[in-house]
This record gives sequence, C-alpha cells and structure tokens, in this order.
Amino acid sequence: MEDPLNDERFRESPLVKRQPHIRFYAGAPLRTAKGTTLGTLCILDCKPRVISESQKNALSLLAKRAMTFFENKKRLREKELTIRSNIVHLKKLADQVPGIIYQLEMDQSGDISVHFVSKGIREMFPQVTEELLMKHPKRFFSLIHPEDLATTRDTMHQAFEKLMEIEIEFRIVKDKKIAWHWAKAKPERKKSGTVVWYGTLQDITHRKEYEQTLEEILSDISHVIRRPVTTMLAVAALIEEDHLDEDRIREYARNFKTISQEMDRYTRNLNDIYLLKIQDARTKVENKAHPEKGPL
Repeated sequence: MEDPLNDERFRESPLVKRQPHIRFYAGAPLRTAKGTTLGTLCILDCKPRVISESQKNALSLLAKRAMTFFENKKRLREKELTIRSNIVHLKKLADQVPGIIYQLEMDQSGDISVHFVSKGIREMFPQVTEELLMKHPKRFFSLIHPEDLATTRDTMHQAFEKLMEIEIEFRIVKDKKIAWHWAKAKPERKKSGTVVWYGTLQDITHRKEYEQTLEEILSDISHVIRRPVTTMLAVAALIEEDHLDEDRIREYARNFKTISQEMDRYTRNLNDIYLLKIQDARTKVENKAHPEKGPL
C-alpha cells in the first residue's frame, strides 16, 4: 500500500491520522504449517513508497523464515517440557529402587562432583542428605572404614585411568557399627577428559552375614565329620591287616555302629542349629531387598 490516505479502508485509522502517521505499508502473512494465519510481517514508513516485486518476494521469504523460527522454538519448548517430565518420572522411579542410584564425575586432578543421587541415601545414611553430598562429595569418604579407604580411592583412580567399571566392596562405620556396602558403576569419558560414572550403591551387610554363616557351617561340618571319618579309616586299616574271626568281626561291627551313631547325632544337631541360622540370615537379606514387606 503506497499511501494509506488514498485507501478508504485505512484513511480513518488513528495510526494514519495521528502518530505514527503511516504513509506506507507492506505486509506478508505469517502462516503455520497447517495454514492458519497468525498475523503479518510488515514494513511501515511515514512517507509514501513504491515496493518492487523482488522486495515483495523478499518480504514473503522473511515471513516464512520468521514462521520457521517460531515453529522451531515451539518444538524445542515442547521437547524441553517432555524432557523435564521424563526427568521427574525417572527421579520418582530412582527413588523407589533399594539402595542408592548416583551419577558422579571425576576430573584429571581427582576432584569429584556428584550430579545426581537418589533419596535412598536418606535411609542408608541419615546424616548425609542429597544436597550435602552434591555440595561436599568428599564428605562421603569420611564414612568409609579407615582400613578400606585407600583401596576404595585406588580403585576409583585406576577406573579413571583405564576407563573401567567400578565394582568394589567396602565397610562403612554407622553409629559405631560396621556395615558392608557394594558399589558398581559404568564409566563414560567426556571430551573434556573427565569421566562420569552411572552406578548404584547397596548395603550388603546381611548378605555378608549370610555368607559368613554358610562358611561357618561348612567349617563345623568339616571339623565334626573329620574325627569319626578318621576313626573309621583306622578301623578299616586294622581289618585289612587282621585275621578275622567271628568275635573280631562283631567287635569291628560295634565300632562302626558307634561311629555311625556319633556321626548321625552330630549331623542332626548341626542341621537343627544351622537351619535356624540360615533362615534368619536369609530373612534379613530378603527384608533388606524388599523393606515394604516387613518381616516374613
């Protein structure tokens, strides 16, 4: 429109009659991909002008570029909202997992930063919150048993140098008591040279107690059975060397019977004692893995 004063549609417009006293207007529609017109991209001037065909084409092209920008920005915004929603959902899922899920990063100097930790840390370490650990990540090392601290640090540095998966067991002092923990994490090296680990931390104290109970059972069984077995072997050796008559055969039979009864008595006692120990240890492990079920 070369001069709105010559157009009946616009000559009475306040924008024409008063400030800014429009005397030239050219516009290109802003249309969405579905064909909806949102408005126009326009050029205004306070004196009459003539627009060429090439300038009209340029204005149309600018309008299309503007719509492309707006639509891309809209898509990015939608993706951002989707990502935020997914993060919230993942956080809720992570918080339901037994133990702790974490993401930590180490740089070339050995400095550690924690980017994520699930709220399982509140249950496992009431004195360490997510906020405290993310602000002071090295505070966690103060909880590790002094005898395991050097090994834990060495494992992390080796995993950094060789880009290895972290898998280590260590003790932690809790309320003056010792608790065993197991950490496992997969690495990813960034372009900056830092390494990020994504992993879990589990309290395995009850599993350790269960394993110890089984070891005690095996040791006791071996100790209890060794003596009568040794006696039976000795009697068997005598039988091979002796000239057996009916009385000697009966004597050896009585010896075998006595040894067999002793072994049966020992094994029955062990079975009763350690069956209870195994059930107790297994219950502790299952309750730790499924705390919502309570005692079985």
